[in-house]
Amino acid sequence: MKITRIGLVVIVGISLLGVCSCSEPVAHETNGDEIMADDTVSTIMDYIKQNHPDAAPFMKEGMSWAKTSGPKQMGYTEATYTGDGWTVTIGHAVTAEIVYEVPAEYDKEAIVWSGTIKDDVITETNYTGK
Repeated sequence: MKITRIGLVVIVGISLLGVCSCSEPVAHETNGDEIMADDTVSTIMDYIKQNHPDAAPFMKEGMSWAKTSGPKQMGYTEATYTGDGWTVTIGHAVTAEIVYEVPAEYDKEAIVWSGTIKDDVITETNYTGK
């Protein structure tokens, strides 16, 4: 991981390292306090699909995502992506050690997944599905 400090701004670049069945590396970058997460959303969905076959039928190949933004919070940044009934939110507290908090939900079938991304590794913290 390369960390560059410019005044009070920390820019972190993390690269995709590979795929594993128990935890999954993910590519994401920050640009100021904006999360650049297109690849991260796809990686999260791939993780859910591989680890929860009951959720796979509700994921279309080549899903497209619309980014929405909520109110900004002091000390926290997040981006929300919606597509084909799914909502994926990627956020983190603005601290020296970045741990992304990621809930993913499918509204029609009550599938709820949550996890974290730290040091390029996805860790599942909860899953509820049919």
